[in-house]
Amino acid sequence: MASSAIVLLLVLLIPSAFTFNLKFVNDQLRLWFDPQDVTTTFGDAINLTLWIDGYSYTKNFSIQFSESENAFVKIEPPICWFYDDEFHNNLTTFQAIGRRPGRFIVKASVEPERFVDDQRLFVRLKVALSQPLIIIALIIGWTYTACWSSGYYPQIYLNYKRQNVVGLSFDFLHINIIGHVSYAIFNSFMYWNSAIEQEYFKRHPYGLNPVIGNDVGFAVHACFATGFTILQCYVYENGGNSISKTAKAIIILYFHIIIGAACSVWFWSYHWLDFLYVLSYIKLSTTLVKYFPQAYMNYKRQSTEGFAIMNRLLDIAGGLFGILQMVINAWNFDDWQSILGDPVKFGLGVFSILFDLVFIVQHYCLYRPSQKSKNKLNKDHLKGLTRSLHLKPPALAGHSKWQNIRHIKALNDGRKSTLFIKLARQMRLAMQAGGPNPAVNATLRAAIDEALKKNMPNSTIQGVLKKFATQQSAAQLKKFTVEIKAFDQVNLICVLYTDRFTQLKMEMATTLRKNFSNFSEVKHMFDEQGYVEAIASENKAGSDLLSACTEDAIEAGAEDVEIMNEESRLIRFLCDPNEIDRVRTQLEKLGYAVEHSEHAFFPKSTIKLNPDATEAYEKLKEKLQAMDGVEDLYDNVEVVYQ
Repeated sequence: MASSAIVLLLVLLIPSAFTFNLKFVNDQLRLWFDPQDVTTTFGDAINLTLWIDGYSYTKNFSIQFSESENAFVKIEPPICWFYDDEFHNNLTTFQAIGRRPGRFIVKASVEPERFVDDQRLFVRLKVALSQPLIIIALIIGWTYTACWSSGYYPQIYLNYKRQNVVGLSFDFLHINIIGHVSYAIFNSFMYWNSAIEQEYFKRHPYGLNPVIGNDVGFAVHACFATGFTILQCYVYENGGNSISKTAKAIIILYFHIIIGAACSVWFWSYHWLDFLYVLSYIKLSTTLVKYFPQAYMNYKRQSTEGFAIMNRLLDIAGGLFGILQMVINAWNFDDWQSILGDPVKFGLGVFSILFDLVFIVQHYCLYRPSQKSKNKLNKDHLKGLTRSLHLKPPALAGHSKWQNIRHIKALNDGRKSTLFIKLARQMRLAMQAGGPNPAVNATLRAAIDEALKKNMPNSTIQGVLKKFATQQSAAQLKKFTVEIKAFDQVNLICVLYTDRFTQLKMEMATTLRKNFSNFSEVKHMFDEQGYVEAIASENKAGSDLLSACTEDAIEAGAEDVEIMNEESRLIRFLCDPNEIDRVRTQLEKLGYAVEHSEHAFFPKSTIKLNPDATEAYEKLKEKLQAMDGVEDLYDNVEVVYQ
């Protein structure tokens, strides 16, 4: 019974005590300045508005501004008395005059101090040297915000225009989106959540909420723009690009940090403000690492094609405008400490600008073909200027006829030698795949037939077979594909079969630099296709040649058929590159005399070159074809038949 009474008493007393405490807090006298952030100019007076609300436990109290604490700001009146015990949002004003430019905390004290909430009884006063400088700084602030916000769209437009994202680092984008999302969450909660804001002011009594509405808008917009760019990466052609293992590890690490910070809030005594601080640190760290993947990709490709340099130009413009605003404000408010007061933020800003400079140097200096003069190409088909073409000077008079004949003969001999090297390489590849016996190796037999058709001496063929039959343990040839942009206009794909790819690519790079060309991803501008060219038997000649060949193409597994020469009955069968050997074998069984088969690249669109450009390009092709290991060249230059 007694215990029941005690429980009942506690039940009655606890709510009463809670109600009393609540009433006590609600009746407390509250004093605060609103607005708390005030800006004025040197020598001008400005009003400070004091609000009073609640119940005073004394009939009178005073508010006083200390001269020693506010030495650089004159307050009128310096002391004010109030004679009442109850206030309902009463207000009174004080006048402040800045005695020198700067940023000041104007604080007031209350007498007596008992039962008074004076946590917000202060004003952050900024005294400027000049009002026009405030306006200029504001305009500059909106300018750099516009630069940073619009900087995302050149890349989006470039991706749309090219219909591919080749050259854009997936690592850069995915690390960047982690930073932007973290920044957006931090800004949103700091700006809208009152509990977070109160905790911040509790830790920083005279501090200012570091987040304003513009910060929230910028962060959310950055998430949208970066997310849309990532979406483009999975919609458009990406050239096999993907997120690297290193980037995946970094992203997973970020997620573990975020989850760990959230658990610390749920299960330990950490506040959600600490969780937001963790997100802000993640944003800062992504700024440190996100640029490296794109810079490395540009270096690896020796090109910046596919990466919109305009976004870096806008970014560096925004950064420079931001620094300019900081300098103007520091001068206007005599607050040079504000520039170096946050070394982390300032250092990250400088770091971003330095990387912007790296990208600019890569784009305009390192990976751009040299340009000594400009030579205009065919106006009807090529708009703009191309790199200057160093053409051979015209022949001088007085040279003998034999001299010209000797040069022509040397050129033909060189071409024949290059052809024989290519044929020998085809035989070597066939022997690698199926052995040295032509009787059981259909690919080798086809390669030998091709060599005989090209007038390769039988003794040379036998020498090649004997040489590589005794070198089965030698290094194996491997197939490589190299993509080139020549003279800013010609897209070129080189197919290589070599066992020394690194050395060959270095040789090619030297030749390309000397001929105003460079490695660049252009494969997306071609359709990859296999084909077999064969001569149809005489019984298929006539008006039904196409129909007969179409039926044979279906039976052989080809995808399409073209009549190359109706008189000689030369037919081209198009097929999947992996089905060339099978289609070739089936056509031979159907009575076709196979002339040639190839895994080729057909340009989606072609261009025409003027005579000078054509001559320079042909010279470049000859130099590339003369390199040991270069098998085939495919380009987008339209062939003009005379």
